[in-house]
Amino acid sequence: IYDVARVPILITILLYGLVSSVDILSISNNDYILMHKSVIIILTVIYTLVAYRIFDRVFINFLRAWSNKVGSNLGSAIIPILHFLGMILIPVAGITFLLNALGINVALLVAGVGVGASIVTLAAKDVFSSFFAGLQVMLDRPFKIGDRVMLDSGEICEVKKIGIRSTQLYDLINHDIVIIPNTMIAADKITNYSEPDNHRALYTSIGVAYGSDVKKVESILLDIANNLPDNNKAQAPYVRFANFGSSSLDFSIWYYVNDIKKMGRVNSEIKTQINKRFNEEGIEIPFTQNVITFNNPMEEKGAD
Repeated sequence: IYDVARVPILITILLYGLVSSVDILSISNNDYILMHKSVIIILTVIYTLVAYRIFDRVFINFLRAWSNKVGSNLGSAIIPILHFLGMILIPVAGITFLLNALGINVALLVAGVGVGASIVTLAAKDVFSSFFAGLQVMLDRPFKIGDRVMLDSGEICEVKKIGIRSTQLYDLINHDIVIIPNTMIAADKITNYSEPDNHRALYTSIGVAYGSDVKKVESILLDIANNLPDNNKAQAPYVRFANFGSSSLDFSIWYYVNDIKKMGRVNSEIKTQINKRFNEEGIEIPFTQNVITFNNPMEEKGAD
């Protein structure tokens, strides 16, 4: 601040001395007014420049240093916008002050700018909606770069970039880059698989034939889940006898993986093991069957 302001302060002192010394000079009133307005113009230009330099060299640099220190994605997105706004608003404020100081009515100018701003806002409402939605996403931080999320449409993606207008995701199944407007992210349901940690609970439902030994089925399912190679040992799996189905006894088993990146493979492996063990143990996995009986009226009449 000292480096930016020391020369303008020196100029201000010199100009103040110059204006004060005119009292001993015999100059006309018009010349005094002209000199006074010239001083106002010079000081306004100087201090508008000082304000911008302090904003740029002190405030913006402080924000950049803070953003780099905390590793915030918000800073990298917001700082360029604040810098751009400062480039516009500080000169506008300086011009407005100068016009008022010179006795020029800026009310009509301000009204015209307001009408123009309203028109621009209506024309670019989608852009502004995305902008504020991006701010909401960055402030709420529902996910961060590298997190795995499931979209409301069902895709499982990895977050690659969070922008002020849109978020870039990598579709893990289809090997695609997906660009989603932040307005959709702010409005839709997003499931973050990476929070609160990388452990993930999964479940599988299985039906067995009526007459099967319930305790034996539960024991086999638990044994399979406990011996999965990527099972989270800190969280024990559990089995529940869920329902009497139309053609089966329904069970559900919950188990935990120690890394969300492996949940697809683990989910497939447990189904493979269940099918294998049930075949070895003679436990039938039924499928839906419909039994249709035909009654022949002519045969019934002949029997009579």
